Amino acid sequence: MNHLLIDFDSTIPNLALMRISAWAKARGDKVFLNSANATPDEIWLSAIFTWHKAKALNSIEMYKSQFPHAKIHYGGTAFDWGRVNRIQLPPEIEATEPDYELYNDDRAVGFCQRGCDRKCQFCDVWRKEGRIANNKYRRLRDWVPNGFSKVLLLDNDLALAEEWKHDQVLNDAKEMGIKLSITQGYDIRCITKERAQLLAENKPWDTSFRARMLYFSWDYPQIEPWVRRGIEILEDAGFTGRQLTCYTLIGYSTTHEQDLHRIDVLWNDYGVYPYVMAYNNDKSDPWTKALVRWVNKRWLFKSIPFNEYSRNPLRELPEPDVKLDTFNIGGRVI
Repeated sequence: MNHLLIDFDSTIPNLALMRISAWAKARGDKVFLNSANATPDEIWLSAIFTWHKAKALNSIEMYKSQFPHAKIHYGGTAFDWGRVNRIQLPPEIEATEPDYELYNDDRAVGFCQRGCDRKCQFCDVWRKEGRIANNKYRRLRDWVPNGFSKVLLLDNDLALAEEWKHDQVLNDAKEMGIKLSITQGYDIRCITKERAQLLAENKPWDTSFRARMLYFSWDYPQIEPWVRRGIEILEDAGFTGRQLTCYTLIGYSTTHEQDLHRIDVLWNDYGVYPYVMAYNNDKSDPWTKALVRWVNKRWLFKSIPFNEYSRNPLRELPEPDVKLDTFNIGGRVI
């Protein structure tokens, strides 16, 4: 039997598809990833981002037409955001260890504990996975394969885990000699001197493991005192501004002035790079589109003020001969 796996929009190796691949191969089946040459008996399509749902559904219709006898499965947050009945892998596949040969990637991917205790309305994790305490906990050493020294940790908020679990994850990584990337960010409101010191002893990495990087977010303007406090505690522990990146949500419940203020505080007060994310990837507002491009294109961010750039954001500006800086997010350098 042939299985065609379609990774519609993942920026890192897709854990669900790797489990499907391992399960299928264990049955003696053949697996193809994003292949145009396969003749599949079953098709498995994963889409993560809600703004890709329409295109993903169109792809499903295309596969139905192209392979009318194939059984088609689909899943991912793009399809079930906010739904009560979620699309889940069969238990026997969910329990299968991932097939890392699928992506030929040297980064282990997984969770120590799912869930989130925050209830941010723009996020689906707390609806989909529930509270952290209601999810099973697995130590790093229990799921990271032998020979892997890079780990993409998918826990939605390690900082909100029980203290002993939080410390155990970080200590296990250090004792195992693992480079750890806390991909979903660390809740900066939960930083203490003790936690900052523990993080500094084995500083996290960006998702491509090119540079030390701790990700955090600043979604609500009103938490500014906690953001400032957290950055300062991290700096006292040995982090530099260049080793911190702040996911900055715009277009949800903030004004333009609040958006610019957060960027100004992060960069001008602390040298911390913001990474601007438009809510639901909606850039229909020209100002929002301009801000996202200006901030996330580092050479633009450093070479021209926003009030000057935003007057004519579509003009042609020369790329620098030498890159002023590179910034990694989601496995891409931009």
